[in-house]
Amino acid sequence: MKKPSRFVTAQDVAAPKVRLLMLPFAGGNATSFYQTMSLLPDDIGALAYQMPGHGNRFSEPLCHSIEELVADLEPEFGMLTELPLVIFGHSLGGRLAFALCNEFRNRALPMPKLVVASASRPPDVVIKDPSSHLDDDAFIAKLQVHGGIPKELVENQGMRELFLPIIKNDMGIFERFSGSPDRPFALPVAIWAGENDTFAPVQEVIGWNRYFLLQREFHLWEGGHFFPLNAHADIAQRLTMLIQSTVAAGGNAQDSLRNSGVPS
Repeated sequence: MKKPSRFVTAQDVAAPKVRLLMLPFAGGNATSFYQTMSLLPDDIGALAYQMPGHGNRFSEPLCHSIEELVADLEPEFGMLTELPLVIFGHSLGGRLAFALCNEFRNRALPMPKLVVASASRPPDVVIKDPSSHLDDDAFIAKLQVHGGIPKELVENQGMRELFLPIIKNDMGIFERFSGSPDRPFALPVAIWAGENDTFAPVQEVIGWNRYFLLQREFHLWEGGHFFPLNAHADIAQRLTMLIQSTVAAGGNAQDSLRNSGVPS
């Protein structure tokens, strides 16, 4: 039997000029990004990463750390970096984007042209209120505070038994991972936050500027932690603007900063 794909796509792009890698939130399914990807222009080859144990990869064992997720993506590094790459990471996906950038740098692979860190607490922010260890009722109550949990998961015992272990596992990955900004990446970051986000508040999300030498933009979106799920057209439009202007600039920030004597 053919192994399920690591990626979900919304359209078949024959000759993309740039690759967009979309990394999901804890408990997220890659199909959450399907509508956004379907609205992107046909020169952007968008791929949404499906973590093992999720969606079409449900039969595979879950990963239990960021390092295991990076290892799962390793066979795709060549494909991902053969075109100019932009990484979009939402919540847990932001921390995974950081880990991928570290791995690319350590392997001397082409670095992304841009990282979009969306509603994500940087990996040097201590999680003072971890939740992955809580019992099911307490865990659900905490998720409800931040929004985005389907009512079926609250009301249907079968759904709870099926999906809560996945969400708890992913939250544990998020909570345990840490990373230092001691060697900031010589590339630009766009930082996005939800104005009513109680899980990843603005004052913490903005800390991603410690990890990159250039801040491309800071954008505040209407809504809470899961604002991308309610603004597909606006997200696609802003991603398109960022990607096209980044690629149009030619080269990348790493090259120009290296020429200025800044270590990468």
